[in-house]
Amino acid sequence: MYFVLGGQPTWRYGDIRYSSFATYPHLSGQDSSSHCDNPLIAKRTYAAPTRPTSPTVLSPRPGSPLLNAGQVPLMIP
Repeated sequence: MYFVLGGQPTWRYGDIRYSSFATYPHLSGQDSSSHCDNPLIAKRTYAAPTRPTSPTVLSPRPGSPLLNAGQVPLMIP
């Protein structure tokens, strides 16, 4: 899951830049199972651009695309 805090991101793979996330996996062949969407985080309070003020800042709210989106790892006995 990719999420951007405002603005229009540019996606890049190697020396090629893509103007949207939709074109990036399609044309690059990378991240085909990834998504770029609002994760509906409970709080978005940051002490600095990349430093949450508390662990609860990363809790998804009901309806978040993060919920039930992961894969269960294969258990080999």
